[in-house]
Amino acid sequence: MKKTCEYCHKVFTTQDRRQTFCSRQCYENQHTSLKSFICEQCSATFQSNDNGWRANRFCCMACYTTYRRSHSKKKLRHFKCAYCGKRASVNDIDYYAEQRFCSLRCSARYRFEYKNDKCTYGPNWHGQRLKARARDKNSCKKCGKKTGRLHVHHIVEFREFGIERYKEANDLSNLVTLCPRCHHHTHFG
Repeated sequence: MKKTCEYCHKVFTTQDRRQTFCSRQCYENQHTSLKSFICEQCSATFQSNDNGWRANRFCCMACYTTYRRSHSKKKLRHFKCAYCGKRASVNDIDYYAEQRFCSLRCSARYRFEYKNDKCTYGPNWHGQRLKARARDKNSCKKCGKKTGRLHVHHIVEFREFGIERYKEANDLSNLVTLCPRCHHHTHFG
């Protein structure tokens, strides 16, 4: 069977119908030599070897991803952001089951405000906790220890106020800094 080499364009004879190069040298030259292409997304000129369809269509992964998203035939999925409440949408191919936030910023803020504590003491808890530690000079008010890990204790328990009155419960006059040992003794004697 006679074929034409894809690299040097010489005519050669072969028994293998899949063979497209006349020699190993032409094959290696074809796959290691750089050619100029124009990116389909940003129209920038770039050089690449001729390996694969994506390698000679897009200059970078960002262009490929943008192109893929803009040319997707799938629908947009709409959802409400769990932090700010804003309506957001995402391309169906980029959607994942736990999509809850419109941006990375909202996701980070949510994690900081709500997920850091096992129980939620209201939206001002993190700020009040830091203020109580600073007021008490990052030391236990009972034993005076300055340990790396300190707890902030509600003098009158939070559950007596309820979430509706979180501002009263988290008032600095109701908060005291304790080490874990003193905090345990306060609750369990």
